[in-house]
Amino acid sequence: MNRIAVIAICLTLLLVACPQKQADPNAADQQGSQAPKVRAGLWILEPADGATVAYRPNIVGTISDKTVPEVWVVVRAVGMDGYWVQPPGRVDPNGLWVTQAYVGEEGTQSGIKFEVQAFANPTAPLSAGTELPGWPAAAMKSKLITITR
Repeated sequence: MNRIAVIAICLTLLLVACPQKQADPNAADQQGSQAPKVRAGLWILEPADGATVAYRPNIVGTISDKTVPEVWVVVRAVGMDGYWVQPPGRVDPNGLWVTQAYVGEEGTQSGIKFEVQAFANPTAPLSAGTELPGWPAAAMKSKLITITR
């Protein structure tokens, strides 16, 4: 395993293991546990709905169907055309997934709102960096969250 992969796994475990405020009242209680509780469906755990993020935030979530190999995240600037497919997040044996997303471009001004949604088993193949005309159709999708850059 290369160093970048090891660092990414360690960062993911730190994000998941640290007690954090949940955006959803039905979200797993992470206090005192080493991993989030995997609820039925597909969920984005971090960032929380309404959070302010950097250009390349980690998007962390869970999926109850552990046979799904990867989760796709799509990001869209509110009020603009273009739904941008992010690199896929690989699902680990516990149902945890993580990907590092691009929120706007590197020089995007602060205060811009973006919508983020995760998808599993899309009906048409997805490719990172592709612009879509709308949200993709998929067997599973998360709740839509809004974040600010």
